[in-house]
Amino acid sequence: MIATSPGAMAPTPAVLRNAIAIGAVSGGSNTNPLWMSEVSDSNFHDALQESLANQSMLAAGNARYTLDVLLVSLQQPYISLNTTVTADVRYTLHRGNGTQVVYSTELSTPYTASVLKTPIGFMRLQVANEGAMRTNITSLISALRAAAQPGQPLAN
Repeated sequence: MIATSPGAMAPTPAVLRNAIAIGAVSGGSNTNPLWMSEVSDSNFHDALQESLANQSMLAAGNARYTLDVLLVSLQQPYISLNTTVTADVRYTLHRGNGTQVVYSTELSTPYTASVLKTPIGFMRLQVANEGAMRTNITSLISALRAAAQPGQPLAN
């Protein structure tokens, strides 16, 4: 679920460099081995942490911003050949660790795992879950970069 590797994206704006702490991550579910693959809060937290660190956005100490995350839904098919999963995630960025919201967005990202590349159904669902979450995190990083441009909410 880790987003794009370092160097594959544009340089991190100074206002976001080492500036974000991850706050509450909620809405996920642990996978029941007898049922469908899911995304747990702890796995999502870890993927966000590593992804932000890879982009030099993760704060090591006192953070300028705290990012709260809610996995609103993980839309999964029960049966499919080409498996498409859509992750809907709400991200809220607060100044420091306070309550002042400086940026908020809800991102919806689909990902399709092909039956040709992953022929086993439960593995295809897992690949689609991870792809949807990875794409969502990558979209968040792009959205934060855009919000940090001059004239945008995080430019100050």
